[in-house]
Amino acid sequence: MNSIKLAMQIFYFLLFALSVTASYAEQLPIFKDGKDYFSYKQPIQEEPAADNKIKIKFFFSYECRICLMAADNLSLYKRMNPDKVDIEWIPAATPGGYFSAAVYYSLESMGHPDLADLFIFDTAEQKFNRNNRHRGKFLQEWLTRKQINFETFLEVFNSELVATKVNQSINSTSKYGVFTLPFVSVNGRYVLTGSTLYNDDYTMAVLDSLTAKIVQEQRGKK
Repeated sequence: MNSIKLAMQIFYFLLFALSVTASYAEQLPIFKDGKDYFSYKQPIQEEPAADNKIKIKFFFSYECRICLMAADNLSLYKRMNPDKVDIEWIPAATPGGYFSAAVYYSLESMGHPDLADLFIFDTAEQKFNRNNRHRGKFLQEWLTRKQINFETFLEVFNSELVATKVNQSINSTSKYGVFTLPFVSVNGRYVLTGSTLYNDDYTMAVLDSLTAKIVQEQRGKK
């Protein structure tokens, strides 16, 4: 009789545990490949980070309002997960379009990475044609307001150092298959675009889901 009673207790305990697990699973957000994020058909081979952090590459451009939103959301995610992720900012570039990369790396090379980032904010609502002279005028006036000598900036802008970095951006943009901006690659496995990156809560939740998946896969390989 006692054995039957014990068996029934175990049965009800297992039934309760299954119901709790199912209820918890229902509460977890379910993100779909092709909707909330995309997967590379062939993962991009990357050198593993020495500190085991998950690598996030953020491709952006100036004159891009949603890139500003993505930049803010990714910066927040980095602050919330300093030991889990490493975020690299890469100004997207092609052989025929590298203005953002050239400006970004010029300011960075001059010791003003803060201004390189700030220019994302200050150009978010601007839209210039690639060959529009108003773009150059806007840049010159902006640099003057920031007390940056324009002639010195142009020397750096046209330097071999910046040209090398621009070429690296061109290669990275091609390698990671950047087809829209903003564009985020997570560990060379997954991609987020503006349809996710526009919203902070959405961005955080999807990144949490993908990073958890990557960590779980890495543990399974050990």
